[in-house]
Amino acid sequence: MPHRMPKDRSQLVPFEGATDLHLRVARDLDLINNWNAALFGHFSMTDVLAMMIRQVEAYGIALYRFENDCLQTIAAVSRAMDAPRPGSNTGNMLLYVKEHHKEAIQPGATFRLSKLCQDPTFEQSPAQREWAAQPKIVDKTLIILEVKEGRTDVLETTFHSPPNTNADLPCILISTAMANAWEIRTVGLIARQIHSFAQDRSSPSLVQDHDILGPRNPVGLSRAEQRVCHHLAAGDSAKEIADALNVTVATIRTHLRNVYFKTGAHGQVKLITLINEGKGFSQ
Repeated sequence: MPHRMPKDRSQLVPFEGATDLHLRVARDLDLINNWNAALFGHFSMTDVLAMMIRQVEAYGIALYRFENDCLQTIAAVSRAMDAPRPGSNTGNMLLYVKEHHKEAIQPGATFRLSKLCQDPTFEQSPAQREWAAQPKIVDKTLIILEVKEGRTDVLETTFHSPPNTNADLPCILISTAMANAWEIRTVGLIARQIHSFAQDRSSPSLVQDHDILGPRNPVGLSRAEQRVCHHLAAGDSAKEIADALNVTVATIRTHLRNVYFKTGAHGQVKLITLINEGKGFSQ
C-alpha cells in the first residue's frame, strides 16, 4: 500500500497571539500525530523522520534496534550533505548507557550526551572517542522506545547546535508519548522497515536522494525555495532571480537563508555544488 506524505505544520501559528510555548505544543502535537501514523503504516517512517529533523533543528536522526549485540537500522535521515551517511550509526552511546545507567533504561527515558560526558567513566569510553572525532556534533539525545529481553529500540538524534528546549515543556512528555505509541505499533512493521532500509541502502538508486531538487525533496525545500535554487544553478544573480519571480531581493535572500539551513550549505558556491552533484547522481 503506497504511503501518504505527511504535512509539515510546524511553522503554522495555531492562533493569533500564540506564545512560544503554544507554538512548541502545536509543533509537538503535530510530531506525535505523524509518528503515530507512521507506526500504523500510513506514513513512511523515513518521511516522518525527515520532517522531525527540520522541526527539532537536528543534524541527523537514526531509529534503530539493538538486538543480541547487533545494531539494525530501522530508518535514518541526515540534514546536511556532509553528515555521516544515514544508517552509519555505531550504537556506542546506547552501549555506554546500558553499561553505566542500566537501572534508568525504560521506555520513554531520555539521555543526553552532554550530560553523560560528565560521568567519570565517560572519558575512556568508545562513545567519548566517537564524539571527539566529530567536531561538528554538539550534542546527542537518546530516547528509549522499548526494552525487551536482549533487545532495545532507540531513537537517536544528533545536533550541531545546542537543542532548543523549554523548561515548561519537558522532553519526557514527548518521549513517553512516542514510547507508548511504539508499544502498540502495527505487528511486523519494524521487521519490514529494517528489511526495506537494508535493501535501499544497498541499491544504487539511493544516491538519487542526494538530489536536493529531486522528486523526493530530501531536505524539505518549499516550491519557492526550489525555484530560487533552479535559477541560482543557472547562474542568475539575486536581482535577476527576484525580477524573474516578481519578488524583492530581500525575499530571495530570505529563501536562500532557509535553503542554507536546510541543506547545511555555507554560501552560494557550496549550494550550487550540492545542486550540481545531485543532478550528476540522478542522471
